[in-house]
Amino acid sequence: MKVKMKTRIYFWLVPKLFMGFLLLNAAFIIFSYRNYENNRYYQTIYSLTNAVLNLHYKFLPQASYKQNLSLYVSTWPNYIGYAFSNNGIFSKKLVLDITALQGTYFSQTYREVRKRIQEILPDIGYGKKDISICYKDLGFCIDFSIDNTNRIYLYLLFAVASLFIAFIIPVYFAYTEKLLKPYLKMKMLADNLGIEVEKHSLFTPFFMQNAADLMVKVSDKVQKMLDDKLQLISALSHDLKTPLAKAKLYMQNMIPEAYHHQLLKYYADMEYLINQMNAYSEKSHKIEAMQPVNLVDFIDAVCHEYEINGFAVKFESTLDSAVLPLQRKAFKRAVQNIIDNAIKYAQSVNVTIIKTVNENAICLRFIDEGPGVDPAIIDQLCEPFFRVDNSRSHNLPGSGLGLSIVKEIVEHNAATLTIYNNPNKRGLTIEIKWN
Repeated sequence: MKVKMKTRIYFWLVPKLFMGFLLLNAAFIIFSYRNYENNRYYQTIYSLTNAVLNLHYKFLPQASYKQNLSLYVSTWPNYIGYAFSNNGIFSKKLVLDITALQGTYFSQTYREVRKRIQEILPDIGYGKKDISICYKDLGFCIDFSIDNTNRIYLYLLFAVASLFIAFIIPVYFAYTEKLLKPYLKMKMLADNLGIEVEKHSLFTPFFMQNAADLMVKVSDKVQKMLDDKLQLISALSHDLKTPLAKAKLYMQNMIPEAYHHQLLKYYADMEYLINQMNAYSEKSHKIEAMQPVNLVDFIDAVCHEYEINGFAVKFESTLDSAVLPLQRKAFKRAVQNIIDNAIKYAQSVNVTIIKTVNENAICLRFIDEGPGVDPAIIDQLCEPFFRVDNSRSHNLPGSGLGLSIVKEIVEHNAATLTIYNNPNKRGLTIEIKWN
């Protein structure tokens, strides 16, 4: 459930982060443009004010005013053009009597003119802006045309943004396609499993959220198939017990006793397989909690049970203590199964616990001197229901726990299981390691 939740969060988060990144860039473009537009507006107001005062003082007859012209001399940008007229040709018209406004300080006049221009020209916007300034004291008007170039900056921003998006979107989709490859394979698996999958096309693409949902559906389907398989095995093993018991009774009553010994071997084989089927079907339903266990004391106690019953089980350890989190009952069953197999095939086993220097691992090792196993089939020992020799008798009352489940228990207890033939002598070695 945690994996499903993490997958859903991840597939929900990645597209949202990408869209958030694009929106953040769009917000930056808008903010940048608005800031530029605001600066351009005030620049235009100041430039227009300078132009109005420069032209006013240029046409004054008094020499004293011309001397003060230097206080207002400031070139204005070439996007502000002007022409002379008698009454002003534009609808936006401002009448100024600058001589009357002129006070003790020229700066006051400048602020007043700027204020009046700002009131009649509230915003620049797009395209040309026209305004007529009429000089009441001079008797003529000047028609100003302001060619706003804000759109050039906007075009530049859009060009930069387009180049960035043209680069980042292919990268994003390339990453998404790579990310979705395993889930597209899962879509093919879903088709094979008979799971209904929504059809996808250019207009209904295979989104990540769909991939996550599909993964959940496939996982649930596979889990259901495994549960059905285990339930079937459990039902078969249960149903086989009754006819097997009847067959043994029939044998004792109807078949001469001279043949009983041979037939009992076959019955023992069948019971062994039934017990394996029971253990295999129950493995997914009995999850034992982990608890700290002193491995040295634990294995010593298990081996001691065999020793007091007369079995040749020898235990040694180079460690005084090794506390590990284990499933005590399940791990005991696995260890007993390994020892049972060693006694069946070799009549004795040496059990040791050591700490490997090179791998920095704790190793539980089972060594016997039996016939060993053919190297060609040694990798099959942990397959369910696999047996080296079906003709062997089983004199020990084992649990029927196959090496496949032993391996599963070992791996569930955070260890690895390794099986190999002894290199310099007869026998088999089984190692369980904790790194």
